[in-house]
Amino acid sequence: MKKPRISLKLLKIEAQKEIKKAPDLKGLNDIFNKYLGKRGELTRILRSLEKLPKGKRARIGSKVNKLKDFLKIKFDQRAEEIKEKIKKETEIKEWLDITVPGEKPVLGHLHPLTQVRRKVEEIFQSMGFSVVEGPEMETEWYNFDALNIPQEHPARDLWDTLWLKPQNQKSKIKSRASRQRGEAGDEYETFSDHQKSKIINFAQLLKMINNIPGDFLIRFIAPHPADFTDELIEVMAKSEKIAKYLNLPVQSGDNEILKKMNRPYTVQQYKNLVKKIREKIPDINLSTDVIVGFPGETEKQFQNTVKLFKEIKFNIAYIAKYSPRPGTAAFKLKDNVSHQEKERRWRILNDIILTDRGRAPI
Repeated sequence: MKKPRISLKLLKIEAQKEIKKAPDLKGLNDIFNKYLGKRGELTRILRSLEKLPKGKRARIGSKVNKLKDFLKIKFDQRAEEIKEKIKKETEIKEWLDITVPGEKPVLGHLHPLTQVRRKVEEIFQSMGFSVVEGPEMETEWYNFDALNIPQEHPARDLWDTLWLKPQNQKSKIKSRASRQRGEAGDEYETFSDHQKSKIINFAQLLKMINNIPGDFLIRFIAPHPADFTDELIEVMAKSEKIAKYLNLPVQSGDNEILKKMNRPYTVQQYKNLVKKIREKIPDINLSTDVIVGFPGETEKQFQNTVKLFKEIKFNIAYIAKYSPRPGTAAFKLKDNVSHQEKERRWRILNDIILTDRGRAPI
């Protein structure tokens, strides 16, 4: 590290040579690990910087990170070249008899989360475990005591859930575990009161939970903007136990991109919803989810997202760089926004959040 500039320059030259000569994906992966892996050259250099003075450490660290980003791009490019070469060679070798009757494709597929869950179950079954169904109404013993989780352990707060339990011809909301907090995800629609054959919506459920005696906090995660009703806003505004925090995913600030994402709302409808929420709940903390570099996203469309961020002034934003996911509708679209451009757009939005966080109406 006595001459980091020369060392990094030589590393860059050598790495590019090896990447260019990589014969296949396995060889390319070995080269990746050599330079960018946990025990790679650049990782080793970063770990050694702690011995340097703070100013020099920051300067050299910045150069190393830039080199890492540069090499990642080169690795991606070479991987695409190798895949394209393999594809062409395969097409040359293969021979297709178009007279052979084709097979009818299987329609539909399991949800990605279900596929992952089943793979995890297979792994545990291969280790000798059995998959069994637990009781429909679980007790504190099944969830915590049997897992050796102490009575006051904070993990109990994260495992809460709620159910409807008929009693004396009425339905009561009861907490299955800790009394500290109840959380519900965005997979909510309606909840049935079997005693009265009555359907209640999510807003009514929250109101029922809020009316339960006790000191606890209610939070729910990522509601869909298209399903966020005026009734739900009213309940949130009037309920003392519902946290003054809301994650409201927008995903994009451009109507065309929202349409490609199958998001059934427009940017203006989203802005109108945020306005209503802040009018009713002035001290709300608002976060959002957004994707940059979605297939076909132009600079102009991205700037519409930038404009939305500056207008809304979110407290927090979970910004994702688009990457293809098999089984999704977007997987069929051409991923034509480069990794470097996605990174640039991510930084722009992140800088806006860091700048505006202190001025957001919280």
